[in-house]
Amino acid sequence: MKIKKIVISLLLLAGGNNLYAADLVYRDFLRQNNANINRIEIGIDEARVIEIMGEDTSSVKDGAVGNPWRIERLDNKTIYHYLVKKHPPFTPLLENQAIPVLMQDGKVVGIGRHYLKNFRRKAQSVSNNNQTGKTLEERLKTLKELYDSKLITKEDYDNQKQKILDSI
Repeated sequence: MKIKKIVISLLLLAGGNNLYAADLVYRDFLRQNNANINRIEIGIDEARVIEIMGEDTSSVKDGAVGNPWRIERLDNKTIYHYLVKKHPPFTPLLENQAIPVLMQDGKVVGIGRHYLKNFRRKAQSVSNNNQTGKTLEERLKTLKELYDSKLITKEDYDNQKQKILDSI
């Protein structure tokens, strides 16, 4: 009887550890990305970035995540987003939990949110100049589409929306 209780206790503990192990795997994934992102330098090529960051995967409640978490192409740049921050439970993964690596012509030209924000600001400025013939409704719709596809942050969306509305 005593042995049976010990075996049941061990099985319960093992099951509990397996539930926790999935969380540890994701934490290790983030820890590894944090360490590897610091090895990326301006000027290295895309193949080297992929080699440094690896192509590992992990699991979260939303499903599998991998390296890179997301790839974005804007104008002549490719942006790889690598997850480095844990997200709160029951929330979707968001762009601010990742570090972007911006590439142009196959070479790293920027690392971090600052570079991405500046690039998006310039791209938005060019886009605004190209939209002078568009109606207010079309400009707001385009802005909303950029936000919904997570190409711009909520802050950028609100700022640009206010600029459009101020222009009338």
